[in-house]
Amino acid sequence: MGHKRSDVGLSLHWFTGDTRRKEWEVETVEADISGSVDLPCSSIEHEHKLQDINVSWRHNGSEIVYDIINGEDSVEQQHPRYKNRTKTFPDEYRRGNFSIKLHNLTHDDAGEFSCFITYSDELQTVQLIIKGV
Repeated sequence: MGHKRSDVGLSLHWFTGDTRRKEWEVETVEADISGSVDLPCSSIEHEHKLQDINVSWRHNGSEIVYDIINGEDSVEQQHPRYKNRTKTFPDEYRRGNFSIKLHNLTHDDAGEFSCFITYSDELQTVQLIIKGV
């Protein structure tokens, strides 16, 4: 199971116009090669209708790890190396928990995972460090 060091704090990031994106500081999570790890992602806003929930998980900025579209899990666009290795917690979606569990870790899984929650315009980043040979 993974160990995590939390450096979480909320900051506001200004973009052009009056829109604001809420970004969490990077959280570092360590896990063992071949093991599993929970990658945290939760919204500060809760109790949304399932059909309003859209969440995107990406690895190193581009690889599609997992999508939740209109409250439904969507793996059609998922990068092949994450097929059958990811698990979400649909019963937690309404409470704002969009964490994922990644199984059978490899060294290629190390890096930055980002979770973007559309309805609340939140971006959370998790740095995954893989330990072991």
